[in-house]
Amino acid sequence: MIRTFYLKITPLLLLFTHEAICQQAAKPLPSIIFEKVYLHTDREHFWSGENLWFKAYLLNGQTNMLSGSSNALVVELINNESVTIAQEKIYLKNGVGKGDFKLDPTLQSGPYLLRAYTTLISYFGDNLLFEKKIQISKPTGATTISETARGNSAVVSSAWEEIITASQKIAVKFFPESGSMVENVPGMVAFTTKKGGKGMAASGQVFDSSGQLILNLESDNSGQGVFILKPLSNMTYYVRGKFQSGESFHVVLPPALQKGIVLHAENKDSVLAITLKTNDTFLNENLNRSFSISLRSKGRISHTSKIVLRQAELLIQIKKSNLPAGITEIRLADSTSRPHCERLVYIETAQKPRVSVSTNKVRYNPKEKATVSIKVVDEDSKPVLANLSIAVIDAEAAGENQTNILSYLQLKSELKGEIENVNQYFDESNPQRDKKLDFLLLTQGWRDFIWRRLLDKETRVKKESYLDENRHKDQIVLRGQPERVIPLVSKDSTILKEVVIKGRQSVRLLDQSFVPFAPGEVFFVEPKDYDHKNLRHFLLHYSPSVLTDNELNVYFTGRRGKVLYPRLVVDGVSLPFTDDATRNSYYEKYLNMPIDAFEKIEIKRGIDRSESALTTSDPYGVIEIQDIVVMFLTSNSAVSRNTLNALKELENTFYTGRDFYTPDYENLNVHSDIRTTIHWEPNVITSDAGEVQLSFFNSTLPHKIKVLVEGVTENMGPISGSTIFEVKAR
Repeated sequence: MIRTFYLKITPLLLLFTHEAICQQAAKPLPSIIFEKVYLHTDREHFWSGENLWFKAYLLNGQTNMLSGSSNALVVELINNESVTIAQEKIYLKNGVGKGDFKLDPTLQSGPYLLRAYTTLISYFGDNLLFEKKIQISKPTGATTISETARGNSAVVSSAWEEIITASQKIAVKFFPESGSMVENVPGMVAFTTKKGGKGMAASGQVFDSSGQLILNLESDNSGQGVFILKPLSNMTYYVRGKFQSGESFHVVLPPALQKGIVLHAENKDSVLAITLKTNDTFLNENLNRSFSISLRSKGRISHTSKIVLRQAELLIQIKKSNLPAGITEIRLADSTSRPHCERLVYIETAQKPRVSVSTNKVRYNPKEKATVSIKVVDEDSKPVLANLSIAVIDAEAAGENQTNILSYLQLKSELKGEIENVNQYFDESNPQRDKKLDFLLLTQGWRDFIWRRLLDKETRVKKESYLDENRHKDQIVLRGQPERVIPLVSKDSTILKEVVIKGRQSVRLLDQSFVPFAPGEVFFVEPKDYDHKNLRHFLLHYSPSVLTDNELNVYFTGRRGKVLYPRLVVDGVSLPFTDDATRNSYYEKYLNMPIDAFEKIEIKRGIDRSESALTTSDPYGVIEIQDIVVMFLTSNSAVSRNTLNALKELENTFYTGRDFYTPDYENLNVHSDIRTTIHWEPNVITSDAGEVQLSFFNSTLPHKIKVLVEGVTENMGPISGSTIFEVKAR
């Protein structure tokens, strides 16, 4: 006899959610990145009451080339209390657009956030939104940011830095390469030493739990360091040290796994060398078993290798010429696709465009006309077509660490958290560039898998009766790490004698925990299927369980004929079904997409373990298990086509922007000109020779001027360049 069981859920039940299976310190991007946005602003520090100018670039998520997949961009200005104080909708033509904000004169000094996104990007939560921190200051009597900076350097630093510095907190963190240390396996451990949120030099010593000195360690002036440690069985380790400023610290190192694999990556000239090391315990348990090494860049797999574990150490070499430029994720997984290790590396661009920026003079008089020449060529000095934006600003207002299009697309958009002095990683004159870049990926790109610290076996739930605090139900103790208590009661009050739970089956949605319990339906889209006009038509033709309602939404039937509308997971990212209107908007978008936009469709049934399932009117708190259907959609390269535009508004419904004021001092007699942004040119296209020239008049202030050039080439990706000249008093 088949019984329908009921489940009294407590918050402790969520042991086998996604977090218990795979937790990463670095948040992964969706498996296919449709679009990326970048905003080039004239600077990052502004006065209230002036203009903030920006050029918008919409790029293909895999190639970083201009994309026409969306024609509308929302740009928001948000204050430090997360309130949107200004918003513009910008029309994008062939992936580019321009706009500006007239900053309210009443804006208070402090940090603000620029945010930009298309409709498609917004479907994927915060992962793909463009965000840029800026500083807005109220005038304090000084005439320009530059003048204020000369008298008070704190004005040009960001408010976040000031707040953090004021706290003076110290922090020491350790990041074992590829996740966790493993007993009896030597591995590299990166570490950071910070005071007040900023890197600071420190030194110390590593001791084991018996008090024996193991090694000395020392971080550089930026608070970065690394050491090699072979943790022994049943031994813990700690560090005693002191900061350069005198504060001491005592930190316990993360515990080593009793068994596992350590992955080490070395970025050599022509190859990426990957070394796998394991201990005898793991080797004996997994001898002759298959594993795979996969490399993923910008959401797509660029390389896979199959290996068989036959020895404690193994070397794999991969030609870097076969890998795309930028951050690459290396993942080691077993034959069940369960991940064991991950590590990020950076692959240099094989073909780099070069941009040269020069002026007709190195020194100018106030109000004198200046001419800037820009040339973009490839490595063979052949001209390159490029779409550029150019800002000419006070060099002190520009600062040394202003994010550019290269540092954003290659690093900031793929790593979460603040990156100090981000431009140092792209300065080819910096001899420490490669070393520091790898260290950044070891720390801010560090990730680990929690399941390796849990018992990697099926967890069995045994009956153990006792009275709970309400004295009306039996409960079952789930013995694991840590212990969990779950009340399970059947409709006829029969206590389950034994339940087997396989934690790896759980899928964590945005607002639901979903456990599949039945074989699903899987469909691979082939060219012969392209005659189906959309996804809805394809599903109704191939799936025997799919039905459609009067609104042309698809649904399934559950127990006792209940209507089940499927949740959608698109390329690994679940869509937030907060209400029926939101659900219907997603259905309208995805069900009407052409079928050749998809590579794979998978339908799974399961149990809903979301918090919303906890509500019940039963006085005993016993609720019925809820059915759920999840539809997994995997896209292919067709998603970059214009047919997927979510917005079809006409160009004249968008904000068109203001014109930048350019004085003509040959015909005007102006005594005072204290502009911080001297010139802003958002729409510059190079000629067939890869060149362009522009002219402008300098202001009346004697100071250094910086010319910033950013943009995207026709077929070689983003570029950035700059030069500095000087305005001298007469």
